[in-house]
Amino acid sequence: MATCAIPATEANVIPASGPKTRDDSQTNLVKRAQAGDEQAFATLFQQHKNRVYSVCLLMTKDVAEAEDLTQEAFLQVFRTVSSFRGDAAFSTWLYRVAVNTVLMKLRRLRKELLEFCAMFSRGWTATGCSEKCVFIGTLPVNKSKRRSCGCLP
Repeated sequence: MATCAIPATEANVIPASGPKTRDDSQTNLVKRAQAGDEQAFATLFQQHKNRVYSVCLLMTKDVAEAEDLTQEAFLQVFRTVSSFRGDAAFSTWLYRVAVNTVLMKLRRLRKELLEFCAMFSRGWTATGCSEKCVFIGTLPVNKSKRRSCGCLP
């Protein structure tokens, strides 16, 4: 058995600042974005948009919906980037924002579908209604309007 020992000379040591440089630039971009630098945010968007889109597409299986949700996720990030503390990598935080954006959309759609199904299972219709209501997954928002509407019990 042969043992190979490599001396720790300057030529053989991998500098610790190599990967740090990229992290430092990412950290700088985030700090600049938090300070309101739109160019820094645009750079972050360019760096991460494909990954966020991929997450949205994987969860929705719909190209148009994934595009909308990607935009929605980045709007959320733009509004809340100041709350990023740096405990984790920015990409990890961004991933969670994207996943939460998709989950919130799916919950809203599920709730609307359930309300829509409940409306028709109880026999509610909009035909003959004096308000000419059209129900598309939700009930009229104003309770007094719902009471005055002839289509609801």
